Amino acid sequence: MRDTYLPTAEIFQAHTHVIAPSGTWNILYALKSGWETGAEFIYMVEEDVVVRPEFFQKHRELQASGDYFVTCGRRCGHMPLDFYSNPGSCYRREKFAHVIPHINMQYFANLAGYTNEHFPHMDDVGILDDGLIRRVMRSINGKAICADPPIAIHQGFHYYNRLEPWLNREGTIQERIQKLREMLPTVDPKGRYSRDFEPF
Repeated sequence: MRDTYLPTAEIFQAHTHVIAPSGTWNILYALKSGWETGAEFIYMVEEDVVVRPEFFQKHRELQASGDYFVTCGRRCGHMPLDFYSNPGSCYRREKFAHVIPHINMQYFANLAGYTNEHFPHMDDVGILDDGLIRRVMRSINGKAICADPPIAIHQGFHYYNRLEPWLNREGTIQERIQKLREMLPTVDPKGRYSRDFEPF
């Protein structure tokens, strides 16, 4: 399956002087890398997103059904069907081109300052990767639509960055893997994954 849908992959690692909350740096640079391939559609499927077999076909159908900036794999909680969230999403190349100029070091150095300077009066949409994209989309009157029924779920490890004993703020990747190996057997298998990661 990996060779069919994802024949190549690149890992983006922020330099030590780049401090960005959440996966903002990696998400935006991964999307930028997809845009740089010249592909007509750029898909965003994070490591904790599960997709249905019809995921790619449904996105194509959604994209063909209107002039959309982005199509989303699932509705985010109780948000409206036109509320953009990035897990399991698909961008049309020419639309995502509007985001590219904002993936820069000035943004990462001061997320709130940059977004408020370039997109004032949009405090309700956030400042992280998805917030930046929502701001760009709104600034050009772009539209989003979510698949209903969903074709993706942002499952996420239920205790990710929530409970103090399991927070993983530092250490090498080998140390983090070891910590996960020690922690997982202590968690009830039925409680390992959330129904949907975002509690909106």
